[in-house]
Amino acid sequence: MGCGEGKLVRRLLQIPHVEHILALDVSWRELERAQQRLHVAEMPPRQRERLTLAQGSVLYHDPRLAGYDAAAVVEVIEHLDESRLVTFEQVVFARARPGVVLITTPTPTTTSSTTPWPPANSATSTTASSGPRRSLPGGPPA
Repeated sequence: MGCGEGKLVRRLLQIPHVEHILALDVSWRELERAQQRLHVAEMPPRQRERLTLAQGSVLYHDPRLAGYDAAAVVEVIEHLDESRLVTFEQVVFARARPGVVLITTPTPTTTSSTTPWPPANSATSTTASSGPRRSLPGGPPA
């Protein structure tokens, strides 16, 4: 969810036991970029069958999201209005119901926002780490 230009999708395609990937993004332009960057047209048929690029939103019930073992919500949640977070929760956790949900957000060093993170009124504190990153099987982080 939030496949963007397809960086995570590329990594997941390298893992043979990942049977199917639904790469969802609200932006048609990002899906086109992902299709180009992933060279979908040149993929072997078996590889191509493992991938579905689709336009959609984490704010609307979508039956295509159901039945997956895992969901990665990559740098999406920070774009949602606070009033829509309950809807996001319902769509992902009550409707799609993947076994595991991984939610990522950009660190302060990777965003162009001038708003400090965490916000001054935040009840929790967050420390950005520039330490080593864990990688998925198949190679080092991109």
